Amino acid sequence: MFGNPATIQHRENVCASTEVEQEIPLNAVLQQDDLFICVLSFLDVGSIAQTSQACSQCSTGASADVLWLDLCRRHWASKTAQYHLTDDRQAHLSSRSCNWKDHYKEHEEDGKRARITAEELSSLTFDFTFRIAPNIRRSCEFQFREDGHVYGHPQGFAYAWKILSDGGRIALGPFPVADVHRRDDWGWVVCNVNIVCCSMEPGQFTVGSSAAVSHPRYFAPLQPTDSNDNIEHHFAEWDDISAEILHADSDANSADRIL
Repeated sequence: MFGNPATIQHRENVCASTEVEQEIPLNAVLQQDDLFICVLSFLDVGSIAQTSQACSQCSTGASADVLWLDLCRRHWASKTAQYHLTDDRQAHLSSRSCNWKDHYKEHEEDGKRARITAEELSSLTFDFTFRIAPNIRRSCEFQFREDGHVYGHPQGFAYAWKILSDGGRIALGPFPVADVHRRDDWGWVVCNVNIVCCSMEPGQFTVGSSAAVSHPRYFAPLQPTDSNDNIEHHFAEWDDISAEILHADSDANSADRIL
């Protein structure tokens, strides 16, 4: 029971094609696994968990692999593309000795992780936006490469980077240390007082497009511990550092002279 590999779409068709003229007793629903799992497919995860406690048959139905496979597919569709349940990814996950309910749990736990590993960071591509110009992506190929240097900086910088605080912060050469944040879509954001870099799929966005529209919460006004005067002093100091690195002309655009 509940092991039939039929898709949830088929089960929804069963529900749609079933004429109900009167209330159906629960035990009658439980005896029709297609119908019961169809009903469960319309519930959220919390409601499914509550239903599973009603009786042994409910518990079995609420753990049906086909149900959790569909939950994974629908939920992960709202995450970054690397989590989408493509045919290849489904085949890869299916090859593990793990059911789809466990896959769902594992991904939910990992999605709460707020610290990034060096290997994971190096595997990602980021956009690059200056806070003073939040509606203009300056690069869409910024990377933290395995050789320990950045690539794709809009000014051509190739400074060293290093994971700090067990993946909670990142040192950026001579510039301010950046904080690491996990987005609701399980993507990543690396940002400091001057820049915001959001993980993205290669080719997903173009230079000049607005990162602030895509991820507005990370462009909200900062609440620094320093006074405004100190922040302005830091901006001036970082301008000098950037100009020295690039030997930039003194009248260069300020957004191009701040990391």
